[in-house]
Amino acid sequence: MRFNRNKKGFTLVELLVVIAIIGLLASVVIVSVNSARQKARDSRRTSDAKGVQTAVELFRDGNDGNAPTTAAVWTDLVPTYLPNQPADPGNNAYVYVNAGDDETYSFEFVTEADGSLGDAGAKCATSTQIIDDSAAAGGDDDCSNNEG
Repeated sequence: MRFNRNKKGFTLVELLVVIAIIGLLASVVIVSVNSARQKARDSRRTSDAKGVQTAVELFRDGNDGNAPTTAAVWTDLVPTYLPNQPADPGNNAYVYVNAGDDETYSFEFVTEADGSLGDAGAKCATSTQIIDDSAAAGGDDDCSNNEG
């Protein structure tokens, strides 16, 4: 008996090599997408911080230079100065702190990826800037003493 051995398909080894390459490419794409998601969440956090800075400064302009108190910040700002209370897009929480002198306040948040604000970690928005909050993470409860 004679078999006709026409090569019309792929061998098992060829298929395994192709599957391995596809798997490797898929893992690279997944890592890249995850990094992009972290940066997108950080961008949202920065945008929220700048929005709160603007809202507090507008509030201060109409209230003899006094910033909202820690307890009443969202009732004072929403909906007049902010459309709604900002919420962290991840699992962290935003923290607004009025230092007690009615002029100094801070808005604290945590970034996930290294970026334009420096290394990932705690950040602090004051009336003038957004700074790295590593000093506050080291023991201070708020970052208002970092305002400069």
